[in-house]
Amino acid sequence: MAEHNYDYELILVNDGSRDHSWRIMQELAAIDQHLVAIDLAGNYGQTLSLRAGFAQAKGEVIIAMDGDLQHDPAYIPQFMSLINEGYDMVGGAKAKRPEGPIATALATTAHGIIRRLSGVQLRYFGATYKAFRSYLVKNVEMLGDAHRFLGALVARKGLRYCEFPIEIHERQFGQSNYKI
Repeated sequence: MAEHNYDYELILVNDGSRDHSWRIMQELAAIDQHLVAIDLAGNYGQTLSLRAGFAQAKGEVIIAMDGDLQHDPAYIPQFMSLINEGYDMVGGAKAKRPEGPIATALATTAHGIIRRLSGVQLRYFGATYKAFRSYLVKNVEMLGDAHRFLGALVARKGLRYCEFPIEIHERQFGQSNYKI
């Protein structure tokens, strides 16, 4: 981040992890002024984790990404470049899915249905890896799995949005709770 001269903060949200994640987050935040660690009281899920991070964020641009190393931070300059071109939201869309053919077919069908019902022409709705102008998400009320539709909600407001293809890495640690 420093090589691009970004003024940034990195917000880490511990969503009830039972391993040593919270201790490690605290140790890292103690030695790096750019890090902010948030510990949720229990496992509340991705939507509430995102809300907690959005509420804490101070910047004009918020980039949300998963903490399981499936999202490559190397894409951040691309996100920022597109935001600087005037987009209000930029989404990372999976170039290819690491899942098998059945999960890929189900997800492709689901995204097609959501496109048709919402009228929003996003290629990929479910990805967390997105950049937003902070005023769009700062006080957004999301419950359940609403984070999956955050991109569609922003796009429906008539704001400028785009997507670009990103590679999603295989999960190296832990186990996902998502089925598709």
